Amino acid sequence: MRRPAAAPAPATPSAAPVGSSVVRFQLSAPRVDSDHQICVLGSDPALGAWDATKALVLSDADYPTWVAEVALAHPEQTAQYKYGIWEPREQKILYLEAGDDRFIYRWVASSPCYA
Repeated sequence: MRRPAAAPAPATPSAAPVGSSVVRFQLSAPRVDSDHQICVLGSDPALGAWDATKALVLSDADYPTWVAEVALAHPEQTAQYKYGIWEPREQKILYLEAGDDRFIYRWVASSPCYA
């Protein structure tokens, strides 16, 4: 399913300062319905702190690749997260991936971490 070219890319948090602990979420998802988006929900406040209304929505500007970069609020702590399907009209998660959480382990970095 090809997404319409006119679909606006969702806003992601502003660019993180240089030297901060930036995580880049990137995945290929060509079968996402054009009415939905990919999101990340996790334990760090930058990932919504498990509040489903505050999920991080990835950009589809380079469809079928979905991307978001965010500076973690607590990079010194291990963060847990899951990918989901976001319903933009209702501003809610329709589906959150099943199974164990994914992890971003604490680190000291000068370049982005890729998740």
